[in-house]
Amino acid sequence: MSKEKKDEVEEKDEVEEEDEMMLKELKKQISLDRDHRKYLGGEAESRYVDEKIRKMLKKRSD
Repeated sequence: MSKEKKDEVEEKDEVEEEDEMMLKELKKQISLDRDHRKYLGGEAESRYVDEKIRKMLKKRSD
């Protein structure tokens, strides 16, 4: 494998790892936000917001 291809593959792997880390952090934040909204009594609104976020994440992952 040429040096350029190796560099390209390594860069792609790094980007994928960063995306995975960002996705995990975003899911964690969603969970914390959901818990906070439940505490404040906005559970119905939180379901709507969570659904919008899930759709956005699905589009981004595709």
